[in-house]
Amino acid sequence: MSASEERFRGMSQEELDREYSPSSMIGNANVFINQYIELSYLAKQDNLGLHENLSYGSDEDEVLDYYKSSSSLSPLFVFFHGGYWQELSKNESCFFVKVFQQLGIDVAVVNYCLCPKANLTTIIAQCAESVAWLSNKASEIGFDNSAIYLCGNSAGAHIVANLLGATWNKYGLNESPVAGACLINGIFDLHPVRMTYVNGPVQMTDSEVINLSPINKAVQRGIPLRIVYAEYDTEEFKRQSNEYTALLERYGYSIKPLEIRDRNHFDILFDLMDKDSILMKAIMQDIEMIKPQRQEYRKHRDKRVRL
Repeated sequence: MSASEERFRGMSQEELDREYSPSSMIGNANVFINQYIELSYLAKQDNLGLHENLSYGSDEDEVLDYYKSSSSLSPLFVFFHGGYWQELSKNESCFFVKVFQQLGIDVAVVNYCLCPKANLTTIIAQCAESVAWLSNKASEIGFDNSAIYLCGNSAGAHIVANLLGATWNKYGLNESPVAGACLINGIFDLHPVRMTYVNGPVQMTDSEVINLSPINKAVQRGIPLRIVYAEYDTEEFKRQSNEYTALLERYGYSIKPLEIRDRNHFDILFDLMDKDSILMKAIMQDIEMIKPQRQEYRKHRDKRVRL
């Protein structure tokens, strides 16, 4: 094998592309994507708490859908979809919202520009803006601003991990609004990803590989964090989660990656629809942990601005 073929950790280009292709473990990912679409459509039907296409920025793609529960001052679960920064949207990523609403938790599903329309730097900035926008709207919408819990899958987990080290005063906030996070099947080191087919539309720069790799960044301390991966994901995705966990340990966390048995990179998200699944129990445990840490929330306003 020539030096050019040994692309990363002794892998050939073919091996590296396979390791960073989650569908290589399952065959046809469209089976699951189609389920995302169908189940998300059903989740939106007759959902009285749904407020669609709320603009958090000036671009047409800078919108989010908000799903209000029946509870006042509820925690907020914010979801960032995957798709290697170049596919999917909020519209296929809301199939789980009714379970959270039933548990008294509001949900925001964030849309962001995709590559190649935007680069990674822009995408991370947009997602930070979305969280800042939500934080500033808390009293108007009626959720607990001290209980914002972020979750993302794959590229979405990469986004969330970057937000854990964001400089929030750039977005008009004095401190981080993030009270907890769950990172599912995450990408934490962009270096090998840049060497694969994935980088075609993404076109990462040298500075993005360094500065937007969570493995190279500081991590927010003192909040509940979950690192989760599917049993039937590639070894590289699992390795990245384990190495990011080691970084978290250096920042004072004592956590172990949670492997979800009998799940793959795509169908693991269906566990968000089952309040009795291991994944949902872990997330709910984290949200319960946030509650005692909440500061006395501002007086509840009877007059709220309608979404």
